[in-house]
Amino acid sequence: MDTSSISASQFRVPDVHSFVKKLLILLIVLLPFQETYTAFMEESAKEHSLFKAMTHSDEVSGLILIVFAVSFIFLKPAYFKLYDAGITKPLVAFIAVSFISIVWNGVYAPQGFFGVYNLLKNIAIIYLFASLRWRKEEFLTLIKWITVIAVFLAVAGIISEALALYGIDPGGTVHYREPRFGLYRVASLVGINNLNHLGKYSILALFLLYATVKNKTNKYTGLFLILVLIFLTMSRQTWLGLVVLLVLMNRKWIFPVILIAAGNAFITLSSQVSYDPDEYYRAFTYLEAWKLLKAHPVLGVGPGMFGSVASVVFNSPYYDEWPVRFAEAIRGRGGLDAFWPAVLAETGMAGFLSYLLIFGYLYKKIDAVKQYFSNDPLLYNIGTVLKYYIVALIIMCLFSGLNKPFVVFTFFSICGMYLSLYYQRTNPGSIKEQIPQ
Repeated sequence: MDTSSISASQFRVPDVHSFVKKLLILLIVLLPFQETYTAFMEESAKEHSLFKAMTHSDEVSGLILIVFAVSFIFLKPAYFKLYDAGITKPLVAFIAVSFISIVWNGVYAPQGFFGVYNLLKNIAIIYLFASLRWRKEEFLTLIKWITVIAVFLAVAGIISEALALYGIDPGGTVHYREPRFGLYRVASLVGINNLNHLGKYSILALFLLYATVKNKTNKYTGLFLILVLIFLTMSRQTWLGLVVLLVLMNRKWIFPVILIAAGNAFITLSSQVSYDPDEYYRAFTYLEAWKLLKAHPVLGVGPGMFGSVASVVFNSPYYDEWPVRFAEAIRGRGGLDAFWPAVLAETGMAGFLSYLLIFGYLYKKIDAVKQYFSNDPLLYNIGTVLKYYIVALIIMCLFSGLNKPFVVFTFFSICGMYLSLYYQRTNPGSIKEQIPQ
C-alpha cells in the first residue's frame, strides 16, 4: 500500500495484550534485584547464560520492546508511530553531536556507537512506554509495587544493619565496612556497588508513596522506613537529592532542609577521607575529566572513550597512565562514579548541553501534562513528583552514575506511562485496536 497519501492523523498505535504489559511491569518491579544473585552464587555459576540474562535484563527488555515495535509495523493492520515524548529535538541533537565527535576523534565505530547507545538506552525507553496503551489502574499498580519494593529493601537493610552492629555477618545483604557515626553504610539487596543508586531509587519511591498512599498508617510507616534506609546509605548525594526535592515540593520544609544540608556539610568536612586527587578516587577522576575537557572543549574525546562502560569494555587508552589502583577501580566498577563529568569528557560542552536539554524538555513536558491533570488530584500529585525528581536526578548525577537500570529504566518507564495516559485522553480514538484483556 502506498503510505505517502496517509495523513499523520491516520497513524495508529495498536495495543498489546494485558499479559505483555504485566510482564513489563514485573520486569520493572524486579530490576532492583538484578545483582542480588551475585551475593549468593559461586563464581562459576555467574558465567551461566541464565544468570547473565537476569543481570542484564534491562538490555534484554530493550531488545524485546524493539521486537514489539517491529511486529507492530509488519503484522498489525495499523501504521506504527512512536508518540513524541517531548524530548526528540535535544535527543537528536545529542546523537548528532556524538556522531560528529566519533568521526572527529577517530573513535573505533563499534566502541563509539556502543557508547552512544549506553547513554541513551534507558532514556529512549520512554517512547515505547508512552506509545503503549496503559490504563490508569496499570500505572498505579506499578507505582504501588515500586513503593512496596522500597519498603522491603528498607526492612532488609535495617535488619542487615542490626545484624552487622550485633557482630553477625549478614551475608548476601552486603554492607560496606566503613562505619560513620558508629553505623555501617547499608547496601541491602541491590548489590555492593549500588549504594548511591539505592538512594536515588529510595527517594523516588519515598515521594511516590507520599503522593499516592491514602491510609495514614501505611503511609507514615512506609515513609519512616524508607527515610531510615536513606539515612543508612550514608550517601551525601542522596541526602542532597532529598533536600532538593523537599524544598521543591513544599517551601515550608526550608528549615528542616537547612538542618539536613548543614549536617551533610558537617559530615563532609569532618570526614577522615582525604580528598587529595592522589589518594581519593572520585577527586582523581574529576580532575582527569577536567583535563580532557580542557583539551577537547567542544566535542570531547568521543563517546565510549572515557568514564562509560564502553570505555572499559573496549579498554580505552586513557586509563593506561593511571595509577594501578585507580585503573583497577574504574574497570571493576564498569565506569566512572560520576555521570556528568563523563559526559563532558566524552562529548564536550556541545554534548553536555544537548544531553542536559533532554532533561529540561522532559521537565517542561511533564509539567504541561501535570497541569492537564489538575482535575485529577492523584495524577496531578504524581506529575509533581516526577518533574521535581528530574531536578534532583540532575544534581545527584554530579556525584554518582546515572545508567543504573533500576533507577533510570524505572523512572523513564513511569514517565512514559504518565504521558500515555495524557495521550489517550487528548487523542480519543488514537489507538485503532483494543486487544482483548
